[in-house]
Amino acid sequence: MTAVGFWSYAHDDNRSAGDGILAPAQAVAAEYDLLTGEELRVFVDRDAIEWGDNWRAKIDAGLTEDNPDELIATTARTQYVDWSKLRLVAPASSEHREAAHSLAARLVEIEGRMAAVQIDNEQSSSTEDEADGLAELIAKIDALIPDWLDAVIAARTVAAQLKATDQTYDQEEVRLRRRGAPRSAITARKLRFGSEMHPVMTRYHALATTYSSRTIVLDPLVTKVLRAASGHPDDLALISDISDSVDEAMINIEANGKTEAPTAHGWYEEHSRLSRTFRELARLEKEGLKMVDEGNAIVERWAAQLEELRAKALS
Repeated sequence: MTAVGFWSYAHDDNRSAGDGILAPAQAVAAEYDLLTGEELRVFVDRDAIEWGDNWRAKIDAGLTEDNPDELIATTARTQYVDWSKLRLVAPASSEHREAAHSLAARLVEIEGRMAAVQIDNEQSSSTEDEADGLAELIAKIDALIPDWLDAVIAARTVAAQLKATDQTYDQEEVRLRRRGAPRSAITARKLRFGSEMHPVMTRYHALATTYSSRTIVLDPLVTKVLRAASGHPDDLALISDISDSVDEAMINIEANGKTEAPTAHGWYEEHSRLSRTFRELARLEKEGLKMVDEGNAIVERWAAQLEELRAKALS
């Protein structure tokens, strides 16, 4: 199956940027072909989006979060990357090539996850969800919530382990530097740190994967339940378990911040030259953060809708 992408730009802007706007689209398509052996067809739309416009708002006019097809709505909420600054980078540069590879790999990852979501949704019932009543939708959510909630709660412990280990080794390095320890001792400390962090970061990545994928699977169901309940605030009591679970997830979001890493941003990438372990840690952290951010964006929307329902119920 051929994947399809949409690339919109103004012809004059591309010419002024020395093909710096159109070149990234070609680079991503080439990388996608290398990674999958399949073609990424990029539909090019000139002049439809003027320079400086709100890119996401324009795209969402056709790929909207309120689309009645929940798979399309979820796609709109999670598949967006701002590449406007890449026009300033030479196409032959390592930064440009790495960015093209990263985005192509991201597309491959999302494609696989969204396919899994669609299969899960199709297998969850032999009938369309639209035909289900509130009770049936709640039953489907209740079957999916335990794994999702386990990941939410376990993530707190893992995040605490990552931060505690990070702080311990930071303090140790400060002591080594104050004593004038040789560079070899500091390097050895960093390597021990990487070895100790790797299993914990692997666990963080696994939890982030579960959290994100389950959130995406739950999203169309929860969205339909909240829409159904919005016209009947008294139904809020029927979804108390769902509400409590969302509150649990919001504890993590509010405690850690929407995009806060469990360790220092970029540290592993900066030290990737030392060891394969650091390169792997950089990958696990980057992917984990992206998945958590995707899940958090959906959960925050649920929480906002629940607040509106609670306010209606009290009025």
